[in-house]
Amino acid sequence: MLIKIVVSCPSDMNNERLTVQSAVQIFNEQNAQYHNLYFEVKYWSKDVLFTPGDPQLVINKSIIRNADLIIALFGAKLGTPTERAASGTIEEMEEMIKAGKQVFVCFSEKDILIKGDDSYEQIQNLLKVKEFQKNYKGLYITYKTEQELINKLTNQLRLYLNALGTYDEPYICNVPFTFQELRGNRRGLDSVQKLIFIARTGKIFLGKHYNHIVKMVENGGTFIYVTSENFNTVRDTSEYQDNQNYALTVLKRLHKRFPKNVEIHFLSTPVNCTMYYMKELDGCEIINVKFNFQTYHYNDNHPMFDLYTENPLFNIFYQEINGILNLTTPLNLD
Repeated sequence: MLIKIVVSCPSDMNNERLTVQSAVQIFNEQNAQYHNLYFEVKYWSKDVLFTPGDPQLVINKSIIRNADLIIALFGAKLGTPTERAASGTIEEMEEMIKAGKQVFVCFSEKDILIKGDDSYEQIQNLLKVKEFQKNYKGLYITYKTEQELINKLTNQLRLYLNALGTYDEPYICNVPFTFQELRGNRRGLDSVQKLIFIARTGKIFLGKHYNHIVKMVENGGTFIYVTSENFNTVRDTSEYQDNQNYALTVLKRLHKRFPKNVEIHFLSTPVNCTMYYMKELDGCEIINVKFNFQTYHYNDNHPMFDLYTENPLFNIFYQEINGILNLTTPLNLD
């Protein structure tokens, strides 16, 4: 699920705009990708094709009408007036409100330096912002530091997802489904006879599905976990290492209980996508694929989809999974 966010603000709030864009990206990396959705940030100067006509109407048509929510930032200026509103940002907010979409309004309470020759104009601009804040009919965010802005916005994004009903990962019988190829008859892990899971780390997957994996191996199913010690990330790898250690500890403990049913395989090259292959007791086969899982491609979408045997891509990914297995080194757990 792609959720489009527009960040709108007068020129004095460019630093805050960049802060918000970074905060949304971090939110994507830490949360949204685990829940089959992605926030895409839009801003007029980078996402609007410059064409003749009323500039604000061009912006409205290009990014506002297709947006799902808007984050409006105000500091010491209200912004440039348009023919229809006191500023471009306010017009964009009004467009979103008319469409029944989410609006987050943020007012800075940082100290403002008043310069000598420009003091009258600065004070007038500030008074316009305060008047708008006083008359705004709705709840809004106030902040004194950029970290406070990040914390409050992050919390609002979580509440927004909860209101959509999408923050808790959707399940059919304990296995997350995807929006591209949804099969209403998919069963859970309990009915799987073979599961091959390939990922950078498996902490999230194991944390969500551990009890069902236990039932699967109790029923005679085989679980093969494939991972790599090379995390292929520009970020600090300590978090990934902790997640890896967690996953290995859980699986080693599970192997002691079911030595013939649980295997750990290491790959010498980085794992850049998450895939798992399931063969159910009735012979039905499914491959789930998720690309670019927290890799260098920070601005890309991270599509996830299911493949069934009638899909032409199934055999391609099936061969890929078996090819990866042939390149792995099984970990001796005995």
